[in-house]
Amino acid sequence: MTGDSVMLDGSQPFQERVRHLRDAWVRDGRGRAFLLTGTAFFAAYCWSLNNKISDPTAPAYDAKLAEFVTAGSSGHCNGAGSGRDLHLVPPV
Repeated sequence: MTGDSVMLDGSQPFQERVRHLRDAWVRDGRGRAFLLTGTAFFAAYCWSLNNKISDPTAPAYDAKLAEFVTAGSSGHCNGAGSGRDLHLVPPV
């Protein structure tokens, strides 16, 4: 099981998939195995922005979920080809 495979499997509601992966990521010592990349990262990132999970004034605020989603974009975890780089930076 990888973070990407769980995130892209639509058998559970989206928020449940993110929470499940966040919990697995914490149990795994915050390693790379459950972090999201590519399309899975982009989907979770857009979801997090839409739901404002990193905004302390928003009803859906969840610092732990926000930490997990943004960890997928960090270069030290995913390398140069993170989902953020692939989807949010315009091609040259």
